[in-house]
Amino acid sequence: MIMMAPSVLSKIKSKILSIIDKFWKEDTLALLDSFSEVRKRSILRKVDCQCSGWLSVIPIEGNEFDMSPDEFRDSLALRYGRTPIKMPDTCDADGSVFDLNHALNCPKGGLVYGRHNETRDLNCNLLELAGFKQVCSEPVIVETDKDGNNGLRADWGVRGFGKTEHHDGSTTARATQSGVQKVNLTNKSRHYNVTLYIYL
Repeated sequence: MIMMAPSVLSKIKSKILSIIDKFWKEDTLALLDSFSEVRKRSILRKVDCQCSGWLSVIPIEGNEFDMSPDEFRDSLALRYGRTPIKMPDTCDADGSVFDLNHALNCPKGGLVYGRHNETRDLNCNLLELAGFKQVCSEPVIVETDKDGNNGLRADWGVRGFGKTEHHDGSTTARATQSGVQKVNLTNKSRHYNVTLYIYL
């Protein structure tokens, strides 16, 4: 039996993996010609960005990785540029024509607020896991006036390393995200004379 140094084995393993990866990419690119341009772009984005990890994650309920059959089927449809099945014709919140774009962006349907709240809660949980003991969800920055107006709440606040930070994580559409959020953040900070941090 031939013994090899760990560094040699590591090099051989990486070489084999790169060869497999090369053949896999060539097969994928050859198959892509059979798809429409929209689906081809969608699949290429998944291949280039390597965003397939959720397909191989163990669906543990405690980590919120478990999906219902409908959620899994809809996620696969979105992944490959298809329209999910069983979509209604009209939006039950505002009566508009219901398509995928409307489903993701309807301000009355609750999905926008749901994504926002999920991001807020995730960040609070991550800060607590990182060891911060004083994490607050939606801290009040400026109290409302007697009419109940002009108040300001951050999405989460954290105290550590001798200072307090308040964060505002907006979830506007990606196409307008950077410009709109920077303007909103600057206006909020200037109006209330506070420092807010934002994640784009």
